[in-house]
Amino acid sequence: MRKLVLLVALGCAVTACSPSEPAPTGAPTPTLAGTPSVDPSTDPLYLEAVDVYKKFFAEVDKAEMSGFKPASLSPAIDPYVTGTMKESVEAGYKADKATGLRFQQSSRSTTLKFAPNPGISNGGSTVSIRVCVDATRQQIIDPSTNDVVGTGSLTYSEVFFKRSGAHLRAFAEQADGVMKCPIP
Repeated sequence: MRKLVLLVALGCAVTACSPSEPAPTGAPTPTLAGTPSVDPSTDPLYLEAVDVYKKFFAEVDKAEMSGFKPASLSPAIDPYVTGTMKESVEAGYKADKATGLRFQQSSRSTTLKFAPNPGISNGGSTVSIRVCVDATRQQIIDPSTNDVVGTGSLTYSEVFFKRSGAHLRAFAEQADGVMKCPIP
């Protein structure tokens, strides 16, 4: 899912220093009272959402680790993301590309933690998940000097999904930089 600015916006996780603004889709709202009657971590819809997010994150990571070579992420991420989340990710990618900075190849984001987010909806979402991405070991390099100029961050996100045709796609995200992942 910034290594500079993008991963935080993605929830993917890592930007040079500051978390991105949440997508302008409104605050998530609880929709269910009480405890769900099934274990949400075994729900096929939750498992599908996690799979979609992992694929999305891999595409963004691939583009960023290439030194921001593609002009845009849209074709690679279209099967996984839509709406304001896609717009935010695309804008973050272009902003990160414009800095000229790159990521140290040996210092990738490595930790993704997932958890269900039962009873929370945003903009009519079908399902939402909680995600932590740890990019604190990722180094940001200034290519003109080859010096490390920053590191990534730890990001916690709530990601919201809807069906688009037959495909589940992420369409909104609330992401914040955190000191400790709240997902056990």
